[in-house]
Amino acid sequence: MKNTLIDWLVLGFSTVMGVFAQLVLKQWINGLDVQRIVREPWIGIYLVLSNGYFWAYGIAAVTGVLSWFWVLRRFDLGVAYPIAESGAFVLLLIASAWMFSEPIPPLRWLGIGLISAGLFLCR
Repeated sequence: MKNTLIDWLVLGFSTVMGVFAQLVLKQWINGLDVQRIVREPWIGIYLVLSNGYFWAYGIAAVTGVLSWFWVLRRFDLGVAYPIAESGAFVLLLIASAWMFSEPIPPLRWLGIGLISAGLFLCR
């Protein structure tokens, strides 16, 4: 199947939205007062619904899924899925290291390099 530049951009956008949603979710969960939500469910519902991270996650997740629908119509699944998931893995590792100071050991850097080479070959 021949894909246009727009198709590739939508694939990239879908991947980035999925990664962004996961980063926002982690940031939100790290600051969430779970004990209070369990102790006071009505307050908990208010705290969840009034939190910007909740809405950012929802918008990013829905936008990512809707753009993935486009991708599924325009790409062979055997091409789109490995590219999206591998790309998401690499982006998430790097963004997590930057945002949350999560370590990336040398062996994982090697994995990132191999995945990146594989992505280049899959396209």
